Amino acid sequence: MVADGPRLRVLLVDDEPAVLEGLELQLGRRYEVHSSSVPAQALKMVETMAPFEIVLSDMRMPGMDGAALLREIRSRQPHGVRMLLSGHADVGSAIAAVNDGAVFRYLTKPCPPPQLLAAFEAAAQQYRVQAAERTLLEQTLRGAIKALAEVLAVVDPAGHGQALRVQQLVSELAHELKFAADWPLEVAALLSSIGMVSLPADVLQRLHAGEIPLPDEAEMLARLPKLSDRLLSTIPRLEPARAILLLSHQLPLPDDWVASFGDNQMALLQRCAAILRVATGFDSLLTHGYGTVEALGVLRARKIAADASVIDALESLRARDQGRVVVRQLPISMLAPGMVIAGDLCTTAGQLLVTRGFVISESFLARLTNFSRGRVREPVLVMVPDDGSRSPSGLAHGALPATGEPKPKPNSLQPA
Repeated sequence: MVADGPRLRVLLVDDEPAVLEGLELQLGRRYEVHSSSVPAQALKMVETMAPFEIVLSDMRMPGMDGAALLREIRSRQPHGVRMLLSGHADVGSAIAAVNDGAVFRYLTKPCPPPQLLAAFEAAAQQYRVQAAERTLLEQTLRGAIKALAEVLAVVDPAGHGQALRVQQLVSELAHELKFAADWPLEVAALLSSIGMVSLPADVLQRLHAGEIPLPDEAEMLARLPKLSDRLLSTIPRLEPARAILLLSHQLPLPDDWVASFGDNQMALLQRCAAILRVATGFDSLLTHGYGTVEALGVLRARKIAADASVIDALESLRARDQGRVVVRQLPISMLAPGMVIAGDLCTTAGQLLVTRGFVISESFLARLTNFSRGRVREPVLVMVPDDGSRSPSGLAHGALPATGEPKPKPNSLQPA
């Protein structure tokens, strides 16, 4: 019975063209079928094409047997369901492949059509169940992380503001690089400053003000990456995000992580780490008063090979960003969710509420309006799209606020 929704993508691998033709005829009405008679070509298809939900491979093939091929496919595409087609003489090897955890089911040749279709239906159901569980777990995890981030916003509003800016920038860089960044990169960016809450309040204030850390403060900062990892270690399923954070500081990963990730996922995590490292470094340099050109020059001077293409993408991104937004001064009554704070927002007593780059949410707006009248400095500097109309604040379109903040990013208006 064909399930509702788009057809699942199937990859068939067998060195006998006649077998492939037969399989394609039997499966083509229910699935989007792709095939290859060469294992190396099948691996290339997995790397360059959209993900395959189900993969069926013959066991005995020249160059690479089916069990080894499915293990390689698993390392590149861990969420698909893999099945093995074997002759009777290969049953022992097929059972070993199943027990190794790489294979969902094995079929023996010749495989009657009803048995083949039943196996594929079971594989499709297995994929859908696992996909639903992953979606539920990721949504639950995202909700927990969002709640944690909102707590951090109260404890360290300046650090949270930086994390939001970095999160937006890594998203823009990933898009610029045509890089399919998964949720661990966003999570790593959002929680990149979590260790800062361990610093004394006076040190935290000095650092957020852009002052150069003293020697003892520099030692504290050097310990933050590992401290952050310990703080996050109690949250399950965060290993990829934690790995990105550690790699962004060029720290080694535990051996068991490296083994479980595999070569391809490790390469992906290294790429994510480079994006996060560049975004964090760029934002920090802007905070310390560098202009865009100077900040890019400092990043290039670090000569980290993995960062070169990311810096190129950042330079291209910033070159196109000129004049896309306008900074306006608005009273609190005119603020709306999705607007971006363009300058540090403080109480009249000088207490910092949020920093530049903070995306106004409904919960923050409700908290802001709960302040007594006159307790927050107004008007508030916010970034809005440049629609060509004259700014009521008198600031020129695309102009910088008086604090000398860097030119805002065009896509920052998307709520986190």
